[in-house]
Amino acid sequence: MLNISYKKIIDKSPVGYALHEIICNSKGQPCDYILIEANAAFEVYTGLKISDIHGKRISEILPYIKKDSFDWISFYGNIALNGGEKEFQQYSGVLGRWFTVNAYSPEKNYFITFFTDISEHIKKQSDIQELLYEISRDFVNVKTENIDQAISDSLEKLGNTIEADRVYIFRYDFDRNICSNIYEWCSEGTAPRINTLLEISLDLIPEWVERHISGNPLFVNGETDLEYIKERKHLRLDEIKSLIAVPIIYDHKLYGFAGFNSIKNTHLYSSLEHNLLQNFSQLLLSIMLRKEMEDSVYLKKEIFRTTLLSIADGVVSVDVDENIILMNEAAEKLCGISYKEAQGRPIKSIFNFIDSDSKKPYENTVDNVIRTGLPEKVSGNLSLISRDGREIPVQYSASAVKNKKMQKKGAVIVIRDATSERNIQKQAEYLSFHDHLTKLYNRRFFEEELLRLDTLRNLPISFILMDVNGLKLTNDAFGHEMGDQLLKKIADVIKKECRNDDIVARLGGDEFAAILPKTDIEQARLIMDRISNSAARENLNNVVVSLAVGCSSKTSPDQNVDEIMNIAENNMYSNKISSGKNMRKMTFERIVDNLFKKYKNEIEQTSAMVELSKKIGTAMNFSQDQLSNLEIAARYHDIGKIIISPQLLNKKRGLTLEEYDLVQRHSEAGYQIMKSQEEYSSIAIYILSHHEKWDGSGYPRNHKGHEIPLLSRILAITDAYTAMTCNSPYRTKLSKDEAVKEIMDNSGLQFDPEIVDIFLDIVLHEDL
Repeated sequence: MLNISYKKIIDKSPVGYALHEIICNSKGQPCDYILIEANAAFEVYTGLKISDIHGKRISEILPYIKKDSFDWISFYGNIALNGGEKEFQQYSGVLGRWFTVNAYSPEKNYFITFFTDISEHIKKQSDIQELLYEISRDFVNVKTENIDQAISDSLEKLGNTIEADRVYIFRYDFDRNICSNIYEWCSEGTAPRINTLLEISLDLIPEWVERHISGNPLFVNGETDLEYIKERKHLRLDEIKSLIAVPIIYDHKLYGFAGFNSIKNTHLYSSLEHNLLQNFSQLLLSIMLRKEMEDSVYLKKEIFRTTLLSIADGVVSVDVDENIILMNEAAEKLCGISYKEAQGRPIKSIFNFIDSDSKKPYENTVDNVIRTGLPEKVSGNLSLISRDGREIPVQYSASAVKNKKMQKKGAVIVIRDATSERNIQKQAEYLSFHDHLTKLYNRRFFEEELLRLDTLRNLPISFILMDVNGLKLTNDAFGHEMGDQLLKKIADVIKKECRNDDIVARLGGDEFAAILPKTDIEQARLIMDRISNSAARENLNNVVVSLAVGCSSKTSPDQNVDEIMNIAENNMYSNKISSGKNMRKMTFERIVDNLFKKYKNEIEQTSAMVELSKKIGTAMNFSQDQLSNLEIAARYHDIGKIIISPQLLNKKRGLTLEEYDLVQRHSEAGYQIMKSQEEYSSIAIYILSHHEKWDGSGYPRNHKGHEIPLLSRILAITDAYTAMTCNSPYRTKLSKDEAVKEIMDNSGLQFDPEIVDIFLDIVLHEDL
């Protein structure tokens, strides 16, 4: 029987796949989720390495996901907790891409996502809409004598957009039972066929004619399709690998067909390209009919009607008195009034335009267009107020309509809903000048404002530079989410204590700054002191909120603003020497206090471990300094457990791989916390290595033998022994004999055999 590895199938799939576990807060509400596994396509789409993010929280992988315009965590949490399956398209601001996502829950608390990156599809769709808009505008304004050139130009635009090798228009003549190639564009290196494909007998292409008469397009996607159509011989002569040809139908009659050919490479034409060709064929029909019937009044109305119905933008036609003659469905939706209700009424009474910023009425200049004959386009801050009061961002263009004698007979107005473009523009503008996390201005904006405000009328101008004390320690001890909360808290404090006209920015990392125009040094110091004092009063879950600050003031135009800023920076660093050290000490004390509150059994175990470690050190003839270091290392050996929740550490059932990995990280966290304390920095290495094993199977660096610091080898034994013999919620307490046997059994494996001998001599011969 065929043995199929579905795991390999998923790994090789071009569709992004990921399995996640939802994380809920104490109220049972989704607050995060963890990546359990994913395939290679996931890495390609997201740019994230699975090896780097496996088992991590999404908020750690993508810190700004909670600020995204779409609430991914709540959405996936609902599926994971309540079941069901959903498919949708969504834009991710964090990753800057569009995705089609299919999500479902295989069992409670878990969800699987299959997704594909459709950013290129969305962009192509937008490009196609823009292309149709441009072609429609060109067709509306083109003079009769320039129609052939306009059609040729449009074919070239189409071909370049979809990368076809040949774009063409054929006209059917059923009276003569022939069809002819009347327009054509070819890519570079593709031989033209317009002069040879003339008066082709319809008997040679029966399947094409049959499909087009029924209103259906013809698709050929590769050699396989060629085998099933009667015209394959003719297509092979032209070396056509794939094509799409759609019928052009007017008034229920087949007029001709438009098509794309691919010759150099096989191109699978999508529904998007199919729709493009269909829409284009309708636009094309109107202009070809216009060319054939010229100034026929009937044809002019049909051209305009066809054009109106074939584009998605609002189109309105007015006479010389600016009264509405025609209006398409898109225009009806924009203004909220039907064509029947608007017909014959002045356009100014139907379409209410305003300036998007000032909200003042915008006088549309249809009368200027009709009077001068010159087109007008407005694509900036223009909005349309619909009948229901909605303010819709729009782009507006108007062109005069003239008869054959160049007499002005009215105008055509095209109104495009620009909501998406305006939102994207606003979002891009906001993000370009603001910090994602704190919502303050960013360094780029700060530097531009510094140049703008450095003028005589703003003197004296002062600067406050600020640096968050202990951000790294907060991240190491309490996690990056808490570090982000600290930064946001600091940002709120600074913003609150500064004035409305002051420029407050996060320069990056833990650095903040403020520009204070028309402010002398005394006022700047008062504001700086308010910021420091306000920060000191804040309480953030046992995290010390502290800032190092410095200020300076420019009082003369001759002074260099960069040098003044350097003075503020030097003052800040001078302040940081004292305030930073004090903050780190306070944070360390809170960590220790919080640790023993979270894990009450740690007090008993730590005390026993300190005493036992000192006895081993004494037996090994340690100096007083060595004994002191050993005692400190034993006392704070598990300080890194502050990063682990009590629920996880006290878990009675076995840990998952992800949970075990988090537990192992506590020795690295402890190392970073101890390094932050100047008096304990030399002890940090012993904390880092106290879970290394003699045979090299420990963590975090897999050191073995004498690579492991001596004091860490002592801690490894005393930690294991006291853990086995002290009370613990997740382990049954062992007797002294049982614990000693465990130590002996692991001598030379987990523990240094020489230290084990010293340990045994102490334990077996002294009353501990």
